[in-house]
Amino acid sequence: MFSYNKLIHGKKNLIACQNCGRMHELHTICGYCYQKVRQETEAIKQKLMTDSERHVTDREKVVLYSDEVLSEKEAAEKHIVELKRPRPSWLSEELKKRWSRPIKGAEENGSKQQETAESKD
Repeated sequence: MFSYNKLIHGKKNLIACQNCGRMHELHTICGYCYQKVRQETEAIKQKLMTDSERHVTDREKVVLYSDEVLSEKEAAEKHIVELKRPRPSWLSEELKKRWSRPIKGAEENGSKQQETAESKD
């Protein structure tokens, strides 16, 4: 059952992180990089919470770093939360985009429902 002569086997699925060079298991995210992401998201959450207490809006919230500029149209449509530091290099613009696919047939069903509602009137 318990043996003092059992050998300890080393892990063979370790790789170096592409960003920081620290070692982590193949199927996991690097712990150090994850900690950086977590700290940044906590800072964003804290800023959103303190800003939300003063400004309750139904508009979309946008996090704006010191090195970014929004157009006047976007600034009028969205609630801006400003962070006074540059955007981290790992936080790309692609992450801000919405990832939703249109439902097949949703447009067709919506137009059919409109047509039937108009014909009833």
